[in-house]
Amino acid sequence: MQEEFPDCVYFFQLADMTTQILNFGLAAPIDVQVGGRNNAEDYKIAQELKNEIARIPGTSDVNIFQEPNYPQINVNVDRVKSEQVGLTQRDVVGSMLVSLSASGQLSTL
Repeated sequence: MQEEFPDCVYFFQLADMTTQILNFGLAAPIDVQVGGRNNAEDYKIAQELKNEIARIPGTSDVNIFQEPNYPQINVNVDRVKSEQVGLTQRDVVGSMLVSLSASGQLSTL
């Protein structure tokens, strides 16, 4: 996959007992999280941490689980027109979920 899609990042979480039960659903026994108000700076810090952690003897499969460059679709709904045909924001979001088969990041502003 790396040859055909060099700009993509792949991560496969194993469906094993250790991951699902003993690690409380976390992707690894050690889970480091970086958070803040500046996504670009936070991601830079996460990359630096990843590189430092990868140098520790005995570590393997060190990765950043949440990549910031994910595809995005913005849908602007005219609430007046949608109400005229009997659709609520919940109806619109439900239709989008079915179409996209996902529930990742949704906002009904």
